[in-house]
Amino acid sequence: LISIINSAGTAADCFPIIHEITRISSQVPNTVRNDLEVVLIDMKRAALKEKLSYLLTMYDKLLQQDVKDKLAQLCFAEDIYKQGQMQQQFQQIVGYVSSIVKRKTLPKPISSELQMILMRLGINGFGTLTQQSGASGPDGGQFISIEQLIAMLASSSTAIFVVTTPTDCNIQSFCTDSILESVCTYGAGECRSTAT
Repeated sequence: LISIINSAGTAADCFPIIHEITRISSQVPNTVRNDLEVVLIDMKRAALKEKLSYLLTMYDKLLQQDVKDKLAQLCFAEDIYKQGQMQQQFQQIVGYVSSIVKRKTLPKPISSELQMILMRLGINGFGTLTQQSGASGPDGGQFISIEQLIAMLASSSTAIFVVTTPTDCNIQSFCTDSILESVCTYGAGECRSTAT
C-alpha cells in the first residue's frame, strides 16, 4: 500500500490506492479501519470532483445550463473533513451524478466518462467489480479473486499466479473490460492484456 501511495501523483492515480484500501480494510483493527474509511471517502470524493471539473471544462457547450450549474456547485463546494459530513457530501455528489447518468439525457461522451468513474469508484449499480467472484478452474477451485487480480495489476501492471492446467489460463476470464478499466489509468482502450 505504501509503494502505491508514494507513486500517486494526481487524483487519477488514486484508483490503485482505493482498491488496495478496500481489499485490506477487513484485515485491520477497527481503529485503523475507521481512519482508512475517512481516507477512502476523501480520495473518492477528490477523484470524482476532478472528473467533474474536467467534464465541465471539456464539454461546456454540450451540457444543459441547469446540469452545468449543479455540477459546478457540487464540484467547487468546499470540502468537509468531518467523517459523517464528508460521507454525506460524497453521497450528495454521487447521488446527483448517478441520477443524471440514469436519466440518459447527457451526451454520450459525458455519460460514458461518468459511468466509468462511478464504476471505478465501486458505486453500486454501475458494474462494480465486487459483483464478480473471480476466476476458477473446472473443479471449482478459485485461482485468484477479482480483488487480488486488480490489486496486483494496479501495483505493477502484471499479475502472475498459478493455474491448474494451461487451458485454465483463459484470457476471457482474466482480461475483461471491467478489470482493465479499473486498473488502467486512461481506460481500457489504451491498455493491452496478454496471458502467457
